[in-house]
Amino acid sequence: MPGTNFKSDGFLPAPSTLRNRLTAGYNKLSAGPRTALWKSQSGGLSMLRRLISNERISLADEPAFSLGDVFFDPSRLTIRRGKVTRQVESRVMMVLVALAEADGCVVSRDDLVERCWDGRIVADNAIQRVISRIRALSANLGGFEVHTVTKVGYLLKAEGAEDTYSEGSEPVPQPAPPPDPAQEKDRRGFLVGAGAFAIAAIGGAAIWRLGNPPDAHLSEAEQLIVKAHEAELTGLPESSGQSIAYLVRATEVDPGSAEAWGALALARQKTLDSVEQHQIVSVAAWAESAARRALQIDPANFNARLALATIRPNFRNWAANERALLALKAPAASGEYESALGWLLCDTGRWREAIVHFRRALAIEPYHPANQMMLAWGLWGAGELVEADTRLDDALRLWPKSFPSWQTRFDFLLTTGRSAEAVALVEDTSARPALFPDQPPPDYAFLSRIAKAVEDPAADRTGLVQAIVDAPNISYISAIAYLCVFGAVDPCFAILESFFFGGRGWPPPGSYDRRKTSIFFSEKAALLRRDPRHQALIRRIGLDDYWRETGTRPDISLTR
Repeated sequence: MPGTNFKSDGFLPAPSTLRNRLTAGYNKLSAGPRTALWKSQSGGLSMLRRLISNERISLADEPAFSLGDVFFDPSRLTIRRGKVTRQVESRVMMVLVALAEADGCVVSRDDLVERCWDGRIVADNAIQRVISRIRALSANLGGFEVHTVTKVGYLLKAEGAEDTYSEGSEPVPQPAPPPDPAQEKDRRGFLVGAGAFAIAAIGGAAIWRLGNPPDAHLSEAEQLIVKAHEAELTGLPESSGQSIAYLVRATEVDPGSAEAWGALALARQKTLDSVEQHQIVSVAAWAESAARRALQIDPANFNARLALATIRPNFRNWAANERALLALKAPAASGEYESALGWLLCDTGRWREAIVHFRRALAIEPYHPANQMMLAWGLWGAGELVEADTRLDDALRLWPKSFPSWQTRFDFLLTTGRSAEAVALVEDTSARPALFPDQPPPDYAFLSRIAKAVEDPAADRTGLVQAIVDAPNISYISAIAYLCVFGAVDPCFAILESFFFGGRGWPPPGSYDRRKTSIFFSEKAALLRRDPRHQALIRRIGLDDYWRETGTRPDISLTR
């Protein structure tokens, strides 16, 4: 196919199956000049393509191939462009192979089901989920594109190449403007409209490249649900607001869609971890209302049930929330469920079990920025620094403008003996992350001063510890990590006391407060476990009661 090289000069080596022979002949024919007959739907290449498509793809038998400057190795499930290599799921690779072997022609949904799903009956959104993952990969890696041809199927081509799909198919439609999100605010109290949605300057061309039109046979509400999911994959600050806006519109278009209401409930629930204090109660009420609406339509809607099980914070509800999650009987592939259970286990010191669930979430959604970060966080907390380093590096490469990825990477370098790299990162202005419109920018000069003070013990540390305690734009977890590097134990306990019981600007815990307790068990704060105040705080918070009730214990000794 144009731009495609199947590791041969016309024929595959030693073909042993009918399909390989057909593929060999197909490649040989496609290498020569084409007449209108060969290009037509009834032409020879199309006939060979249809014959080839009758057999299921076996990745172990597939030859490696390239599309432009992107190299695909099906048997190893890898895609390489330049020095960057990505591992992909088997289903994603199977669809890529099917599209690549179509020689720039459109592959129908039925052909994909036959070749990549054994001809089984699959849900309408199963193929679209895989296509969404391919588009997320394309947005992050570049070099190739997947187009939807309305009412026909999909085609794969090198980035910037001319469309070569068969005569008679409809033109590839252009992305429509996103729906008006005027009725919904995201977790930072802002709305991303059509103009803001197109701001590729702060995150590359990810959004519109991800925004290729979904399948035309899907209803408008179903297409909006797909778009909401794709928006989440960009890793940009506005992603949650854009996703919620799509889902709100989906519920307006189809008020009887349990899937739309359930997805909206879960999307709103996920923002509870980072909304402003005064917004928590109202956002929780919105999430619960959407979940109740979904369950009125479909009592089995899993997203709605999961949202209701996780609206209540884990803090001081660890045992009840664990029972509620385990009682849900999650479907085989729910990244949201795996991540919810993983976070609860982190907060109770059960890092090893949490990592298992984070790995499952990442396997389900490998290009979701939150899943990469969750696994990195879990590995770091458990002291698995080598793999945590790899995961954090991958996350920053995949989502270079993600503020959580940048901040976590900086903190990791600073607290694991690599302060020189932390200095380089914070002083690299080209690597600065994108921020929420109302998010105050980090004090990069102050972070640089902290990193330089760690790098050089002779550096001026006058007032630095107190400045960290008073800094308004540093999270309590980052502040404790920095203070532990300096051996400043007393300020750490003052911060913990205020955070968990009120004071220094933090109110006492409320009904929906998401107060994370994982810091007590994290390697970044291991210094605190040598102090008797550490165990005293854990008892006051109520974690001892949780361990007794569940018959579990944290992974690490609380007295080092």
